[in-house]
Amino acid sequence: MKIQRNVNSLVGHFLRSKKGNVSMFFGFGLIPIIGMAGASIDYMTATKLKTQLQSAADSAALSLAHEARTSTAAQLQTLGQNYMNGAFPLSSQASTPAVSITGNTTDKTVTVQTSSVVKGFFSKLMGQQNSTIHAQATASYVLNKIEVALVLDNTGSMADYGKMTALKTAVNNFISGLENSVISNGDAKLSVTPFNSEVQLDNSSGSAFSNTSSFANSGLIKYGTGVFDMNQWNYYNAPKISTNQGNWQGCLADRDQVTTGSGYNNTVDPNLWDATAAAAVAGNSVSLYVAAPCQFSGLAKFAPLTTNLESIRAITNSMQPNGNTNIPIGYQMGLMSLNATTPFGSGASIPSGTLDPLTKITKFMVLLTDGQNTMDRYYADSGSIDARLNNLCTWAKAQTDPRDTTGKTPLVTIFTIGLEMGQGAADPAVLIPCATDSGKYYGVQNSSQIDNVFKQILNEISAIRLKS
Repeated sequence: MKIQRNVNSLVGHFLRSKKGNVSMFFGFGLIPIIGMAGASIDYMTATKLKTQLQSAADSAALSLAHEARTSTAAQLQTLGQNYMNGAFPLSSQASTPAVSITGNTTDKTVTVQTSSVVKGFFSKLMGQQNSTIHAQATASYVLNKIEVALVLDNTGSMADYGKMTALKTAVNNFISGLENSVISNGDAKLSVTPFNSEVQLDNSSGSAFSNTSSFANSGLIKYGTGVFDMNQWNYYNAPKISTNQGNWQGCLADRDQVTTGSGYNNTVDPNLWDATAAAAVAGNSVSLYVAAPCQFSGLAKFAPLTTNLESIRAITNSMQPNGNTNIPIGYQMGLMSLNATTPFGSGASIPSGTLDPLTKITKFMVLLTDGQNTMDRYYADSGSIDARLNNLCTWAKAQTDPRDTTGKTPLVTIFTIGLEMGQGAADPAVLIPCATDSGKYYGVQNSSQIDNVFKQILNEISAIRLKS
């Protein structure tokens, strides 16, 4: 009995004692708090992984859209699974994504549906099961015939920050992507306009622009026009230099401006030939193309539209940085390469009629520059050359597709890319108005981004877009 009384006494004492209650109840209270905090961590992890899964699905859909026209359903499934395996980052917390690919040849779409099981660490301790994340993306494509003019800065500053090397890589990948996006020869044509303060035609013997060619004797180009010597420091006081037909090496300078007044009070008519890409008219002096001495060596040659995309690749790979920046001459020449009525254009003439989005010919221009305007035939200050460029861009954006009776579809969709790094970097305020709209301008802060920008533009040019 004594033992029983002692036990009862100890139990009673324990129940009456308040020592350590706070620690005990605090310990019990921590359990749900820790569980809730852990669940939050698991939720944030799952959300991050879902974002990554959606991004991978978007990329996969865009990539597969290039293949959908020529691949079987089984091939698309294999390609899609392989792409997702590579694009979705490996993680101990998520399973290899399950993937289902569906192609629809009626509405020209390819859809990626994917899921992954996420293993929750803290949630599992609380007795909860794993969660499954899902993503879906649909990309559309159409069978456009496309004409693309590449206008590429070849000035001296392109040697800095690895810009020229990165540009060549990007254009090579762009050409490969364009080749993969077409079904038959002729679906895609490409021109290239390398520029500095001038552009240079291939006037080698026997070429379409040689000194003895029909172009050289057409009355559409004039020789002997004096242009500033761009290698002189004292630009405005430097003697003017010119070339004649016999020693012309293929370089072209800016077309004539029409001015009234004298000296710094000159007023330039923005509606004439210097501010357009219209074809020259024989007998109209201010409309003619201007032959000029080639003032900087090594400028890669202009190439008109061609289905031989490999020839454009070879010209791009030959580009070397040298010279000053004159964006208007490149912008104008790129547009003229798409104009069937100019000597430099072999683009299709577009008749009036129904604007059929599945069969129409579409024209694009992609201009890349790394700097501000520095020298042209007339000026050595950015502001004056920018004004010329703005007039030209305004004219270009006013040209609409004659098949669209609403007048809302541009004749040429224009993308501009500005490399915004280094001294005298490209100015978005100048280049954005030269794009079809602000969404067609790409600002680049690092050379490594150039390739990705060209890939984004290729997706638009190929009429491949995410729908969901």
